[in-house]
Amino acid sequence: MTEHRRIGVAITMTPDPELIPAVQGMAGRLAEQLGFGEGAQRNLREALACACRQVMRVAGREREELQLQFAGYEDRVEINLEDGQATVPDERTEADACLLAQLLDRVVYDQTPDGKLRLILVHYLAAGEGRP
Repeated sequence: MTEHRRIGVAITMTPDPELIPAVQGMAGRLAEQLGFGEGAQRNLREALACACRQVMRVAGREREELQLQFAGYEDRVEINLEDGQATVPDERTEADACLLAQLLDRVVYDQTPDGKLRLILVHYLAAGEGRP
């Protein structure tokens, strides 16, 4: 796996579902810059929207912020979502993970050392895609 990061963006946002299209646009543009095809860009945008809604739902009403880190590498896009406070994944998280796994190459749920929910989304370039 290539570790040379070409693009990196970090944002902290209010966990408002109306902001999800802006985050989807950022992910789509990052994937486009890395040479992902239209179908892969669409899958990444859909998966990110699902993941944002999921993290917002799991966090409940007490949430204050959502942190996102976008990283573009030579061979993949990685997006980390982290809730701003300690939360515990609910039972629906497993069903959502199945949907995300259909759209992406790798999905990882874990908790940070301070108990925050972290969701890592990874989508690899298909053979023949990418910029020189």
